[in-house]
Amino acid sequence: GLAKNIDEIDAFMLKLARVDALRPKIESLLTAMTFQNDVRDILRTVEFVETLAREVMQSKQLKTFMRYALEVHNYIAAASGKENAAISGFKVDALEGLDGFRSTLPGHGNLLEYLADGLHQAFDGDDLEDGLKSLSRTKDVDLNAVSETIDGVAASLENVKNTISQTREANQPGFGQLANTLDQFLTKASRIQAEVDKEVSNMRTNLALMMQFFGEKNANSAGRQARVLEILHNWYSAVQSAFEGVDARLDQAAAAKTAEDRFVEKQGEVTFRALHFAKLTEKQLESTAWEKLGHHCPRVELCTNEIDALFGMRKTDAPAPAPVAQPASSQTAGVEILDGKRKHLVSILISSCKATPEVILSMINDAQFEKVSVDLLKCYAEIAPSPEEQQLLLANGTASEATDSTDEFLKRLASVPNLRELLKTAVFTKTFGEDAEGIVRDSARLLKASTDVVTSRALTQYLLCVLEVGNVLNRGMAKLENCEGYKIDAIAMLANIRSTSMEDIGSGSNDCAVTLLEFAVKTFLETCNRGGTRGSIAVGSGGRASSDAGGLFDHVEGLLAHDRLSVEALLERKLEFDSALTRALSIASALKTAGQSNTTTFQDRMTVFLRRAERVQVQVNTLFTGMHSTLKSMMAHLGLSRARPGRPGGNDTEPTAFSADVARRYDDVLAVVRMAVLEVVEVLDSPYLVQLGGAGKESVKVARASVFIGRKSKAAAKSRMTVKMLARSVRGGDGGDEN
Repeated sequence: GLAKNIDEIDAFMLKLARVDALRPKIESLLTAMTFQNDVRDILRTVEFVETLAREVMQSKQLKTFMRYALEVHNYIAAASGKENAAISGFKVDALEGLDGFRSTLPGHGNLLEYLADGLHQAFDGDDLEDGLKSLSRTKDVDLNAVSETIDGVAASLENVKNTISQTREANQPGFGQLANTLDQFLTKASRIQAEVDKEVSNMRTNLALMMQFFGEKNANSAGRQARVLEILHNWYSAVQSAFEGVDARLDQAAAAKTAEDRFVEKQGEVTFRALHFAKLTEKQLESTAWEKLGHHCPRVELCTNEIDALFGMRKTDAPAPAPVAQPASSQTAGVEILDGKRKHLVSILISSCKATPEVILSMINDAQFEKVSVDLLKCYAEIAPSPEEQQLLLANGTASEATDSTDEFLKRLASVPNLRELLKTAVFTKTFGEDAEGIVRDSARLLKASTDVVTSRALTQYLLCVLEVGNVLNRGMAKLENCEGYKIDAIAMLANIRSTSMEDIGSGSNDCAVTLLEFAVKTFLETCNRGGTRGSIAVGSGGRASSDAGGLFDHVEGLLAHDRLSVEALLERKLEFDSALTRALSIASALKTAGQSNTTTFQDRMTVFLRRAERVQVQVNTLFTGMHSTLKSMMAHLGLSRARPGRPGGNDTEPTAFSADVARRYDDVLAVVRMAVLEVVEVLDSPYLVQLGGAGKESVKVARASVFIGRKSKAAAKSRMTVKMLARSVRGGDGGDEN
């Protein structure tokens, strides 16, 4: 009954609502149109998964690798003296942790690479793709998504069936042909669905057989099936990667074997870190790959001497202490002094930077740090023991025979007190100039950006125009009308507020409604004087964002470059810079007090450096403080600081601490203002402003923009008459009522 009074969208929807169950009808047609593609995708995936499962179960390379890994595990377990540690099979998850079992010799890889080298030799260098090609694409298969697609197609066909039934029962004129068309589709689709269900059933059977092949209990679990495929894909990728460096590693392993002959004579002289494989029970081993693992598959010869050399650790000659609780000060170190993960990292770093204890110590003792790169110095600093590690290493100084090569390496470095801090200080001396220059450069840029916000008269005029528009729109709202200012964050809403009129104001176009941003920019253009004509303000002439904001705003180059800067990041760098300099001063003082003769040259270089560094720090602090002061002025200019100039009691309420939260707020404000400028420039190419490009040139020639928030000018007063047009449009009033 209200059809005459509703708008166009409601009228459109009302016509659709007169058709009974229109949405199910359209969805049924969509199902008919997409059914063939959906089925094709399902069958393609099903065929791929079936092929993958067969390849995995038939792969000789995978079986050989698993058998080799099992034999290595059992040897390591037996050599470590663990009773009943031998197993007959392991869960597939063990394939994923092999790269974490690293060689005890620095730079000699891990167990996965060692096993891959053996596999490579057993198959004369044949690539894994010869028998497991599908595994390279396993990552693209999502079994859960396949199941959802299959269920979705079945549900869609059921909906089509219901739609046909409802359409015929309703007996609506004009829809009989639709029901017949859908009925024909459903008959054909049902036959195809039966074939698809058969193929899907075969796929799930093959997946279940593959799971049984690995001894998995939950053979039909889709989640576990997806996890097993993921493990196999990761294993395949890792082995393929290992194959690429196999020749170099085999040469390296041969050299290591020769060098470590002292390990290999007797099993009792060597121990290993724990190698954990999830064991399969005797019942789980039935009908799995482990039952026929040796049939028709090459076997990799187990080289125990090589395993001892690469992964073994020498046992101490002294008997192991009784497992009795002792005070921390009286405990004796075992085979490993430091944590295994830490030594693993040190081994990698030693290998990557070709370090020796003598080279690292010469960085400090002979001041050789000036001749090497920063990256190499950082690597040396990571290798050097921390104070806690240094104390532990020195406390076990007599246990040289009980420690491995990495511990011995670090014990040599522990002879220089605070070596890590000394190396970090050496790094700082080399990066100091670049760090200081970066802080000065970015401080100057942020100072310029915040100064732009304060000094740009055109930007202030634009903010005032937005204020005038907002005050007209908010008339009648006691808490909002007659505002003297607003929080800058609100300006981001302008582009989202549109006229309720379907016809643009003054443009004669029905393409789209005018945004409040477009109207505010129009008002801004009419109240600013940029030297004469509209053409000089680049309206409709591709006025994209540039270093001068398309000629619209004065002095905003620094503001527009702010997207590459961050006050918060700069503050963090400045604090790190000050902290590093303080540490350097402390280290220099400690060296002078200790009077270590072997660091005399290093102390002299540090003394010269610190004199220059303290002078530079004063200059950096001066500029940084000036930037902070300008940022606070910007906040006050925008009315965002608690202290307002000229107001009683306001001068002591502004917090002075330059914290990360304060810096983050500065960044937010600069980003909002910058975006406001860019939005103004971008909107100049909108159809609304382009069509108005030739009108109102006289109104541009208003007095130069010198109006600041809180003061009204003739230009601002003149703009209020124009704003009434927008008020009528947004509020939907008639031509004679601005409310």
